[in-house]
Amino acid sequence: MAMLSLYEANVQMFMDVGKKSRAWKKISEGLKDLCIPVKVLNIINAEDDPPSEKNLPLVDESPKPKTTPVADVTKTARNQQQIQSMEIIDKVQENQKASDENMTRYLKMKEKEMELKKKAIDVRETEMQVKRDVASEKLKFNEKKHKDWLNIEKFTCELLKKLLKSHTDSEESD
Repeated sequence: MAMLSLYEANVQMFMDVGKKSRAWKKISEGLKDLCIPVKVLNIINAEDDPPSEKNLPLVDESPKPKTTPVADVTKTARNQQQIQSMEIIDKVQENQKASDENMTRYLKMKEKEMELKKKAIDVRETEMQVKRDVASEKLKFNEKKHKDWLNIEKFTCELLKKLLKSHTDSEESD
C-alpha cells in the first residue's frame, strides 16, 4: 500500500523521460522513511539502459530497520475516501440484500394469501352448491307432499261420493 501511495504521488514524474530515475529515487526514499528495506540499482549508463551484471541491485546496508513508527497509509485522504467508498458500497449491498430478503418474504406471504383466498372462494362455491342442492331437495319434497295431500283429498272425495250414493240408494230403497 505504501508503494502504491508513493507511486501515485509521483506519477507525474514518470511522464517525463528524464525524470524517471528521480521518481524512483523519491519512492525509495519514502519507503526508507517508512522503515521498508529497498534494493537500489547503480545505473552508470543512461537512465533508460537496462542494468548489466556489473550494476546488480544492492541490498540496503542498514543494520536494523529504524524503530520509528510506520506511517499509517490509511490516514491519507485518498485512502480514507476509498475506505469510505468501500464502506458505503458494503452498506448499500447489505441494504439491497435486506431489501431482497424482505421482498422475498413479502412475495411468499402474498402467495400464501392468494392460496387462502382461492380456498375461501372454493369453500363458498361448495357452500352455495350445497345450499342449492338442499333447496332443490326441499322443493321436491314439498311437491311430493302436495301431490300426496292432493291424492288423499281426491280419495276422500271419492269415498264421500260413494257414501253419499250408497246413502241415497238406501233411502230410495226404503
